[in-house]
Amino acid sequence: MNFSEFLLQLQSTDLPSQNNPSFMALWHLHRRDLDEAHELIQHLDQALPCLIHGFIHKTEGDYGNASYWYRRGGLSRNNMDYDEEWLTLAERLYNSLR
Repeated sequence: MNFSEFLLQLQSTDLPSQNNPSFMALWHLHRRDLDEAHELIQHLDQALPCLIHGFIHKTEGDYGNASYWYRRGGLSRNNMDYDEEWLTLAERLYNSLR
């Protein structure tokens, strides 16, 4: 599967049958469902879930908490807009699954 096909799955209106919490969190975030995405990744401590967690808190305007989670994910909080950062996280996930 190439990245375009992967994005189509993340952007699908149909709930995917995925067991990967990062994938499912990004699927919910594509729909701006922050609460459901947060439920899926808040207990995970790997780098990508931490970055997704930071993204959620940044979107909520909770910048201190966002900065904490970005640091746990190995990065600093950024100034990307919602769509740009969502796409960046999707690309990170895609590359991690290859």
